[in-house]
This record gives sequence, structure tokens and C-alpha cells, in this order.
Amino acid sequence: MAPIVVIDIIVVAFIVGVGVTKGIEKVLPFATFVCLLLPRLSRIELPGLFDLSTQRLVVVVLALLYLVSGKRDTGSPRIAKTPLKWLMAAQVVWAVISTANSIVPADSIKKLLAEVFEYYCLYLIYVKTISSVQTIYRILYAMVSALFVCSIFGAVEVYTGWSVLSLFPSRGMSQLELALGVTFSTEGRAGSTFPHPILFGAALAIAITLAFHLVSVAESGKRKAFLWVAIVLMFLNLYKTISRGPWLGLIIAFILLLLLNRGKLLRYQLVIVMLAVSVMVIRPGVYHTIRNLYDATFVVDMNSIKGLSAEYRFELRRVAQEALARDFRRELWGYGMGSFVDLDLVGEMAGHQFRFLSCESAWIGFAIETGYVGLALIACLLLAPAIMAWRDFRRLPAPERYLSLSLFICMVVYYFMMLSVDMYAWGQEGYMLWILIASSIVYGKLKQREVEKGSMLAGLGDHRGTEGNHRKELNGRTHQG
Repeated sequence: MAPIVVIDIIVVAFIVGVGVTKGIEKVLPFATFVCLLLPRLSRIELPGLFDLSTQRLVVVVLALLYLVSGKRDTGSPRIAKTPLKWLMAAQVVWAVISTANSIVPADSIKKLLAEVFEYYCLYLIYVKTISSVQTIYRILYAMVSALFVCSIFGAVEVYTGWSVLSLFPSRGMSQLELALGVTFSTEGRAGSTFPHPILFGAALAIAITLAFHLVSVAESGKRKAFLWVAIVLMFLNLYKTISRGPWLGLIIAFILLLLLNRGKLLRYQLVIVMLAVSVMVIRPGVYHTIRNLYDATFVVDMNSIKGLSAEYRFELRRVAQEALARDFRRELWGYGMGSFVDLDLVGEMAGHQFRFLSCESAWIGFAIETGYVGLALIACLLLAPAIMAWRDFRRLPAPERYLSLSLFICMVVYYFMMLSVDMYAWGQEGYMLWILIASSIVYGKLKQREVEKGSMLAGLGDHRGTEGNHRKELNGRTHQG
């Protein structure tokens, strides 16, 4: 408890000090770094209420700073409107309806308040505070830096067996382990400050995508060197997570970058591919590890933990559909947020009956908790910023358009990995997603404003040039006369 209190005091002091003296916008990169670096185990339990994690404390302090000084800080132009607010409002209204009909009202109220406050409040603060593209790049550097530090912890964990999470209260078995009746050993796997290696791998896949864009636009040699060191170390940790979803997520990101990016990234991707091939040639054990993991995925028996967990996710969809089909009203608004464990769903795998205590898919979780209507609303809310980023990529000039492309790809990868893990409200990923969404939206608006302003100035210059030429022509005719 004492180390957590010390961490919270340092974080709050820094945020308040910088926020009061330099403005809340200047402290956003540090807030981003803290939200991604520190584990959710960095928390103070408030009996009968909720857990006050360091991330929640950061959001509270930022909200108070914004209310006190944010609205008065109008020195730089900001976007006038707040995109997504009506979709957020609709999703919240439906979540309230779902909570009113929940089978676990207390848990639903807590989860509703937690997600609305933590994610939507964080998004609103970033959107209403960011006023420059420079701030967005600092936020992205903070993300990569946080995952770089996590990768250092991950490397130490893999090669020494010591985990930084040992400094925090123990976490116990996951719900998936309880459901399957087995223990997924994380020995030799990189987990760093994240609750599970698969969550760490998901964050790494997104951070690597961002780092590639940052290294392609970096002008300083020191920054390029740092980013390359970070990329290599993050690749090592991604491999050591032994998680299939993040590997596939990064492959998807690479394919999209290869097809859509016409900048320097193609050369950098070829360098990484050559390094990967060289590693598998020099150390054949790396190739055999990947091949064995692939083969184990399609073997469903009690001795194949990887195959069992993969089949678990397929069976999960079937039992979830059956649960919703029991009652038309449940198909509409679900069973309430945080209700999955209490449904006590049962399925069959490898000839054995399993109790589904863990919802290993965020999308299925949305359907179970808030019904198909709630699933449609949250899907619209999450897909809307990805569509906006794609449009920004299509209409902005190069090279500015490539940041929108990278942010679009990050969202696509995130939503893909949500198919196989409930990563929306577990670990640090939720904060990462909504900070990316806010940064993407503000970047598009700011750049579009610059383009429109440039077009206006260019038109004004052409008009003045035409008017000047007309005057010269008239003066010439008068002189001849």
C-alpha cells in the first residue's frame, strides 16, 4: 500500500504542478505515459465503494484541472465541436436501460460509472484541450516510451523470472483459468505491467505501428536511434508474449501499411522482415516455437491448452447466442453490465462440460451485457473514429495524411484483437484506445483547418495578383493615351 501511495502523490504533484503553471495541454503526454505504464494493480481499495487506481486518479485530477482552468485557457485555437458526443450519449442511455433491467444491479452501476467516467471523460478532456499537432506527436511519443519501459521490464521478466508486478498486490487466477480448470503458465512469457501477456502483446502491436510512423518522420538522429531501439525491444517482447492474437494483429498492420503507405515505411518494413528471417535462420528454435504454437492451436483436447483456449472462444459465441435467445427483452438490452459471470453459462469442448466464467471477446461481452442494440451502438461509437481517420487519410495531402493512416490501422488492429480477448475494460488498453481516438479526431480537424486556411490564402493571393495585373494594364493604357 505504501509504494502505491507514494506513486500517487508523485503523479498528482507533477500533473498539478505542470497543469497550473504551463497549462493542462502540456501535461497530457505525461498523463498518457502514466496510464499506459502503471498496472491496474496500482490501486487503493475503498471498501464498499470501488478501487481507486492510479489511472482513475489521473482522470480525476485532469478533470478538476480542466474545470478550473481548461475553459479559460484559450490562447490556442481548438476544435469548436465535440465529435462522437451524440453517439456517446445514445450508448450511455442504452447502458442505463440495460442497467435498470440488470440481473446484478450493483455491479452494473459500478461498471457503467467506471467506463463512462474513465473513458468518455478522458476522451472529452483530450479533445477539448489539444490545440496543436505538436501535442499529438508528444502524446504518441509518450505511448511508445511507456511501452519501451514496459519492454525493459518484460525482458527482465523473461530472462530472470522476476516480474515488476511482484511489487504490487497479487492478482490470483484469471477467470479463464477458473473456467477451464487449468492454469496457463506465464513462466517464460513477457507480461510486464499488464494483467496478462496477451494484453501486453496487444499494446505492443499498436505501439510498434506508431513507432514506425514516428521513425519515418523523425528528424533528430537521437530520436531515430531511440525509436529503433524501442522497436527492436518491443518486437522481442511481442515474440516472448507467445500470444497469437497480437502476432496476427501486427501482421495485419504490416499488410495495411504495405498496401497504403507510400512513404519511407516500405524500406523500414523490409529491414524488419530481413531481421526476422535472419533470426529464424540463425536460431531455428524460434521458427519451431512459432510452428508448434500454430499446430497446437488446432488440436482440441485436454492436453492442448492452446487448442482448448482457441475452441473456448468459438464455443463462447454459441452459448452467448443461446443465452440471449432465451428472452426477446434480453436480446434488446442484455443482462446488465458486469453480468457475464453470474449467467453461469455451460458449453461442451473435447467431450467435457465447461462453465464459461470468462468472456474472452469484448464484442460478445457487449452483446451479453447490453443486448444486440447495445452492441450496435458501441460498434457505431468505436467504428466512427476509424472511418473519420480513413477519410482524413484520403483527403489530406502527403505526408500529413500518413499519421491518420497509422491511427486508422491502430484502431483496426485493436478492434480485431477485441474478437478474441475482452481488452476493452481490462488492463491499460482502454485508456490507450480512447487517447488514440481523441488524438486521431483532433489531428484530422486541425490539419483540415490548415488545408482550408492555405487554400483561402492561396485564393486571396491569386485574387490580389489578378487585381495587380489589371491595375498595371490600366496604367499602361493611360500612359499610352
